[in-house]
Amino acid sequence: MVWVIPEGCFELFSIRFGALGRGKKAKILWGCLMQAMVWNLWLERNRRIFEDYKGVGVVELRDRVKFWAALWASTSPAFKDISYPSIMRNLLAVVS
Repeated sequence: MVWVIPEGCFELFSIRFGALGRGKKAKILWGCLMQAMVWNLWLERNRRIFEDYKGVGVVELRDRVKFWAALWASTSPAFKDISYPSIMRNLLAVVS
């Protein structure tokens, strides 16, 4: 595996993360995680710039990403038999 930071968003979104597996659920969850990461970083940036907000720590930001990714994944038909709390508790367990 190459551990080089992608040059842009296209490269970032095209990465295949093998730890989640190769199935449909893994693909959906990976997409939700990537989108939640970009969304939360953008919101955090805007708050810091436009609202004179001090910001949150890495742990809080990670929890927000996990929250949104789990919520968005739970709306997918692929996750219809898995509850949102289950997805939130263990992202890796729901795709295996």
